[in-house]
Amino acid sequence: MEYIDAEGATPDEALRKVLSKVGLEPRGVRYEVLAHGGGASRARVRVWIEPKEVQEAKEVIKEFLKKVGARAKVDFLLIEKKHYRVNLRTRSWDRVLIGKGGETLRCLEHLLNLILRRNRVRIQMDLDISGYRERQRQFHLNKALAVAVRVKETGQEMTLDTIPPDQRHYIRETLKLDPEIKVYTAGRGRDICLVVAPRKPKPGE
Repeated sequence: MEYIDAEGATPDEALRKVLSKVGLEPRGVRYEVLAHGGGASRARVRVWIEPKEVQEAKEVIKEFLKKVGARAKVDFLLIEKKHYRVNLRTRSWDRVLIGKGGETLRCLEHLLNLILRRNRVRIQMDLDISGYRERQRQFHLNKALAVAVRVKETGQEMTLDTIPPDQRHYIRETLKLDPEIKVYTAGRGRDICLVVAPRKPKPGE
């Protein structure tokens, strides 16, 4: 999140200068008083401003949800430049927007990214609904780690249950950090899965 610093005779005056400059209302604006001022010293405040691309993306998402009759609080988390994790928090639409096994959520993410590009909002968005994907990621990771322990104990490779494509890369990269196992994929299309196998020691080890 970006910020703007400003000075004034009082913190309130400094805040008004920033809000006037960027055209925002005081309600909901996050700011920090850096110096209260007094005497010969000036007051200073730091106002946190959402990047323009985030503001535009929020408008696009909220307009889309409005058209389908849904409302949600939209939270953005920057992953890397131009790449955000977006979490929609709804009261009663979670199950509808997520769908069976997260299929509707994946389609919604693809559709919203297309709409953002059409509206020239140059960001990549990983969409979540009320933390569903994060919970699923942790669930699949815990199961995969348990399988990895079993593989090291038995010396036999094991196949993980089917993992959604958007979770599979994360699980694989995490498991690859363990030097005692190796991970590879098997199957095709929707049947692709991860296989965890013991890593044989190199000659001389």
